[in-house]
Amino acid sequence: MHLLYEFRLYHYTTKEGLLGILNNNKIWGTHIDYLNDSTELSHGLHLANNELKQRYERAIDSKEKEKITCLLDELDTHRVLNISVSCLTEERDLLSQWRAYGSRSGGYSIGFNVSNLIKLKNLNNDDLVKVEYGLEKQKQIISRFIDKSLIKDFNTEPTRYMGESVKEDGTRCCNYLALAVGGNFIKNLYSIAPCFKDPSFKEECEWRLISRIPQKDMSFRTSQTMLIPYKNLDLGEKSDYLASITIAPNLHMNLSVKAVRILLNKFSFNKEGAFDSAISQNIQRIKILQSKIPYRSW
Repeated sequence: MHLLYEFRLYHYTTKEGLLGILNNNKIWGTHIDYLNDSTELSHGLHLANNELKQRYERAIDSKEKEKITCLLDELDTHRVLNISVSCLTEERDLLSQWRAYGSRSGGYSIGFNVSNLIKLKNLNNDDLVKVEYGLEKQKQIISRFIDKSLIKDFNTEPTRYMGESVKEDGTRCCNYLALAVGGNFIKNLYSIAPCFKDPSFKEECEWRLISRIPQKDMSFRTSQTMLIPYKNLDLGEKSDYLASITIAPNLHMNLSVKAVRILLNKFSFNKEGAFDSAISQNIQRIKILQSKIPYRSW
């Protein structure tokens, strides 16, 4: 755990993104249905669907088949859940990320202290999860998750939830599941499914901060074709969360480094607008780094 707390995770962004994060001490969590890759969520749901169907074919006991049917029905008719995802990576200086975020317009890789991310995710009941790229490992994770739903979650007496409307022999199990186990099944599956990606993306070494979005906390930004729902995630103080800023390959690297330092120095003042030497010392500890990749996008 000590090594994890000393760890750094990086978020690649544009000039506008850097200014937004530093000025507001917030990072966006994009609604899961509006990520750039529309297949990411469906991949995890597809794995769960296949696993349940295979279990149904192998099942002999009628009650076991009924439980599996309930989960399949819930998966087919699941409700839209407001889940947000913030994407991070272990790689500070990665060519594919610069191509995505730094091409022509200039980009930045913001280094976050994982110790602070852990505190924030514990405070907000979020999940900070490493992305799994191996298909067999993904199947194992889904299998263990379904085991829990079929074995542990079904141990609760149906009458505890449905009262007299459920018979003692459990013949209305599906109704019980829809209200209790089914809701938890989908909610927890939505926390797992975003952590699976195709092996071709393995070099990204991605982590994800997964958060639930209360309706009242939902914000919206525009894309070229639609509105994108997202959640603002508070990061706390810069001295706690910010470890470094790496500048993308750049035609004017010296000027870019100077501009970032001037920007950081702007935050050396307290809430009353007076210069604060303690705050300034913490700001000076934030490293400004240059990409070492010989990539020319201009």
